[in-house]
Amino acid sequence: MEASAQPNLNSARHKLERAKILLGEMTNTTQLFYGSRPYDVAIVDNKKTGLREWQVVSVREIPAELQTQAGDVIHNLRTALDHLNYALILSNGVDPGRATEFPIFKDAESYANGVLQKTRGMSSEHIATITGLAPYEGGNNSLWLIHKLDITDKHHFMLSISANHQAVVVDLGAHFRKAFADEPGMEWTQDTPSVQIGLVPDDKVVISEGVVLFSTPSGDTSHDDTQFDIQLAFNVDGIVHSEPLIPTLTRLAECVEDVLAHF
Repeated sequence: MEASAQPNLNSARHKLERAKILLGEMTNTTQLFYGSRPYDVAIVDNKKTGLREWQVVSVREIPAELQTQAGDVIHNLRTALDHLNYALILSNGVDPGRATEFPIFKDAESYANGVLQKTRGMSSEHIATITGLAPYEGGNNSLWLIHKLDITDKHHFMLSISANHQAVVVDLGAHFRKAFADEPGMEWTQDTPSVQIGLVPDDKVVISEGVVLFSTPSGDTSHDDTQFDIQLAFNVDGIVHSEPLIPTLTRLAECVEDVLAHF
């Protein structure tokens, strides 16, 4: 077999494009879900705690197809990498072996020990390029995440997706206007524009009925216009916690696209 001047990456690119199409479908599904007001939050003065609490009172079920679609996106991304690896070996005039796959390992040491088995027959130049991508945890964490999520979805269970509290959104301008609304000589404060800031909680809790998202002293109504950034997120034990679903998949697709662009 003669070595080709350039590896044929058509198969890898088609897999990446398929992942992007599925991601677009997922984006539409999540937007429809968010638009349906899936979460209701009520303000409750809790006499036991002496706090004014923002409690989740209802949660809609997350569309089941998002789990299967997420797994399909991940699998197509992982397959794009494997097809790249296969094409690189073919371009060197060698028939790929059974162990051929894009090398992704748990750490740099494991990579150094195992990369040649996964890339047997590949040119040293292409192996060096892959090594420069640091495809292991602690190096390129996006590649590591693709690898782990793909194994989970293929061999263990569907990828877990939940609604997670990402941030408390406070309008400082509205708070300022309310605080000085009845103060003589402070009428100018009513022209203060809205200035929204997101306060990220220490624990991005999974949303369920009864969860308290925010609290102030009982009777304090100055924060009653507080809003909440609640997003669908990956929650896969031991792999990923509270990572927003669509932004994470978009980042992983961009990572694979960048890998292909190196060849």
